[in-house]
Amino acid sequence: MSSETKNFMNTNSILLSKWNRDIEQINLFMIITMMLLEVVFYFMMQHFATVDEPEIYFTAYLIRPTVFNVVLFVLAKILSRRRISLQKKAMIWMGVFTLILANIIRVHYIFTVLYGLILVPIFLTILYGNARITKRVMWCSVAIFTVDVIGIVFRGIGGLPEFFWLSVILTYIMLPFCYYLVKAVLRYEAQKEQTIREQFIVNEELQEELLYDDLTKIYNYTGIWNRIYREVERYSSDTQIYLALLDIDDFSELNDEFGHLAGMNVVECLGGLLAEEQSDRVSVGRYGSVEFAILFRGMSRVECYSILLSLFRKFQNSKFKGTKINRPVTFSAGLAMYKEEMTAVDFFNAADHILYLAKQDGKAQIKTEE
Repeated sequence: MSSETKNFMNTNSILLSKWNRDIEQINLFMIITMMLLEVVFYFMMQHFATVDEPEIYFTAYLIRPTVFNVVLFVLAKILSRRRISLQKKAMIWMGVFTLILANIIRVHYIFTVLYGLILVPIFLTILYGNARITKRVMWCSVAIFTVDVIGIVFRGIGGLPEFFWLSVILTYIMLPFCYYLVKAVLRYEAQKEQTIREQFIVNEELQEELLYDDLTKIYNYTGIWNRIYREVERYSSDTQIYLALLDIDDFSELNDEFGHLAGMNVVECLGGLLAEEQSDRVSVGRYGSVEFAILFRGMSRVECYSILLSLFRKFQNSKFKGTKINRPVTFSAGLAMYKEEMTAVDFFNAADHILYLAKQDGKAQIKTEE
């Protein structure tokens, strides 16, 4: 699995952590806002003399609800710091959110329009994209609202708000309705995400295919350059890297003498030999018509030279079936070591210069830095 795929797979966890923090901040904002509003209402009622016993109002509408909310928030904060899954943390903060809303309903039960607040947590679970969390929040909301209703009934005997039972029945009807609506949205989002994921995988596979040479099945120009750039970017002095550039000797004359199909056979043969050397520490590619590159990572100069020498002998002794080639074909190679101040282009040019020297000195040889 590539690093891009892993990053894609981790996106949900990253978003879940972010949304948990957002819900935590929303809870804190609600606690502070409700406390400030109650303070404002308290002083307004005192000013207009609409409260007979301001101390009772202060305790019932400000102190007790605020203490309840703060204790709830602190407990949730403590629990969320424990080593639990992100889904459980989400349930904790959604539970706190639901209880704070239920507390508002309980305190201000005479405003039946506020009963609809109990529906908000269900819609909020869309953020998590998790049907299990939505279902748990729905049942949590039903239970908490039921407890609220029972408390309001006992508290308001002889003086329930107008249309109280109608508001309660409508709220109970809306709870499952909201749940199935959110569930439908989540199902749609899951299908859309699955489509995007499948398309991403297809695109990644196509992109990977574009990095390979059709004839030799090793990296092409873009593919090998990507590897060079990546190795240079993550270079450290603990892991040395070498680059070898190879060029088939006298290829034009070979084509003229035996034909272009024979020439393609030669290129394919060398590509096959290079492919056999491909590993975690060796990357191979064809960056030109008859030019090849080998990138060595975490290997010594002696090890690199040994691989090149083995390749040279195998290629020199190759028999090109289906062609009239009746003489050995060789390549020239230049091997360069990466130096810390180099760019990827500098690194390539260093190996290319050594390859040029090998060609100048008579071809059919492997040349390294002095």
